[in-house]
Amino acid sequence: MDELAEAATIIQAVTVILGILFAIMQLRQVSLARNLETMKSLFDGFAELSSYAERKAILDTGPVEPQTASEQDLLLYARHADFFHSLGFHSRNKFVSRRYLLELYSGGIISMWQCLEPFVQYMRDEKGVSNYSHDFEALAAAAQAYRAKNFPSESLRWAAGSEPG
Repeated sequence: MDELAEAATIIQAVTVILGILFAIMQLRQVSLARNLETMKSLFDGFAELSSYAERKAILDTGPVEPQTASEQDLLLYARHADFFHSLGFHSRNKFVSRRYLLELYSGGIISMWQCLEPFVQYMRDEKGVSNYSHDFEALAAAAQAYRAKNFPSESLRWAAGSEPG
């Protein structure tokens, strides 16, 4: 009788352990689905045709000069700095995979940082927003490290003749 009780206890313990493992797997799947949904919405924004055309215009002109830019240009710079800042924020807080983000967009991140860094500094220095686009800056640094590690012979001349900083 004692052996039967011991066997029943072992079976219950195994069942509980399997149940916990199943619950953990389900939570992981929910997290992956949320991550994928967030990444999709961000990447849709990245690939949107009007955003692409605006980024191309910024990249074609090279590093921006916010002191002499029009109000419309300043708004354009802010929109794209904010977009890349949100990418950095989402990856820093693990809402999206930084690895996937860097694999797909490290070149674009570096290019945009090279062009928009003067605008970011302008916002920090002239407008007094000391942490403006700090997640964009951190993401650009991570992108540069990623490219240096994975493509060591690559020259990082992305934006209209600019050199990486």
